[in-house]
Amino acid sequence: MSSHWNKDDMMTIERYLDINMHYQPGKNNNQTGKNRREMTVKLCARFNIVDPILIAWLYGVSHRRALEHLNNLANKEGLLICVHTIRAPTGRVYTLSYQGANYARQLLSIPVIFRKTAKPSLQINQNAVIHNLQNAYILMRGIHHYDAEGRHAPMWDGLVSEPEFCRIYASNSIRNVDGLVRESGHNKTICGVEMENSFKTKATRNTILLRYLYSLKQGHYEKVFLVSQSHDILKDIRRFHTQLFDELTTAYNKKTKQPFITTHDADLLQQRIIYRSKFCDELQKLFYP
Repeated sequence: MSSHWNKDDMMTIERYLDINMHYQPGKNNNQTGKNRREMTVKLCARFNIVDPILIAWLYGVSHRRALEHLNNLANKEGLLICVHTIRAPTGRVYTLSYQGANYARQLLSIPVIFRKTAKPSLQINQNAVIHNLQNAYILMRGIHHYDAEGRHAPMWDGLVSEPEFCRIYASNSIRNVDGLVRESGHNKTICGVEMENSFKTKATRNTILLRYLYSLKQGHYEKVFLVSQSHDILKDIRRFHTQLFDELTTAYNKKTKQPFITTHDADLLQQRIIYRSKFCDELQKLFYP
């Protein structure tokens, strides 16, 4: 990957990408239980929250069994904390306890931030609960992809979550995407993933588009995957982008006396922004039954 990351940042990103996030059942019930325990803690550490929907899908179990698993980790083992919230589809999410954060550090060998608060509900961003759950699903979904014959055929083999990405690189110029993934295959292309849950104005799309361009040219990621629970949201984004590609190449920036972007820039954006509509129906079925 051609990149303008500094060496330390690139090494950090590769450490996160190399963490094994592929869940596999064990050869017996004890091993399966251990694998699930470790994966659930890793998910909480990397995405801040999990819920029964995500766990039921990942482990192929019923909602009841997923709830039992999470409550056992919370109430019996003390690794998780249950937070009740109307923002979650099931009315609850789970986040790491202090003990769980320590255990996650041992599993992952990366920094795991724990902020003790008077109320567990203050440990999570209530406004982003559904966004964060769906984002976790998408990033894990690409790793847990199987072909028609049931063979493991991942779309990507590594990920960097949104909280991790923001900690590694904070800048007003870069577009802080909702995660990075490393595509499977020989090229190992690094792609930004954006979870689009709502309609945005054209002005907002304009700002985001210019930041995508900056990050693509700087090599922070080589493609951008746009994902949503709504086909209409993706169509709206594509419509605005089409208009902006034309407008930004013809309108002049008063400061530079040049167009805001060149035709080459517009071509780059058109080639590198991918609208992943295949996930819309999955997200609808899972999170909006």
